[in-house]
Amino acid sequence: MKTLQRLVARYGSGNISPTMLAWSCALGVYLAFSPFLGVQTILVFVFSFLLRARASIVCAVLYLVNNPWTMVPIFFLDYGTGIWFLKLLGVDWVLLEPAWMQPVSDFLVKHLLHYVGMQRIGILPYFVGAHIIAVPLTAATFFIVRALANRHKTSLHASVCEIDSLPK
Repeated sequence: MKTLQRLVARYGSGNISPTMLAWSCALGVYLAFSPFLGVQTILVFVFSFLLRARASIVCAVLYLVNNPWTMVPIFFLDYGTGIWFLKLLGVDWVLLEPAWMQPVSDFLVKHLLHYVGMQRIGILPYFVGAHIIAVPLTAATFFIVRALANRHKTSLHASVCEIDSLPK
């Protein structure tokens, strides 16, 4: 939370609006939890250009959230959520997997079964779970950062007014 407050303090007093700051942070959170591992940095610049967000803020938030220490927990959170959701809907995701995923799954299960205990690894649960996690967190990030930025901007404006009103 302190890092988020420092980010808001740094950009909240500049020429960036609270909405633009919140939008950029929210886009960074979406990309951090999105299933597009390996192309996230490219997507930062593509989405920042298309959606008119600040690429520096998007990239900073992306790697603040999704870094080498958090990548594995995020992956398993996304994957587990996808498995849970697809079971809840009664979808047999194994039947929906693309054909090229079978050798990948066999290889991963062969080498990871001892460590994680999964009998089957698929791409569909990961994609579904990643979006189930990413979308609400993106929305929450937008509203939280915008509220913090607005509060910071108001307090900054009030302190500038107090300084201006002091006798010279």
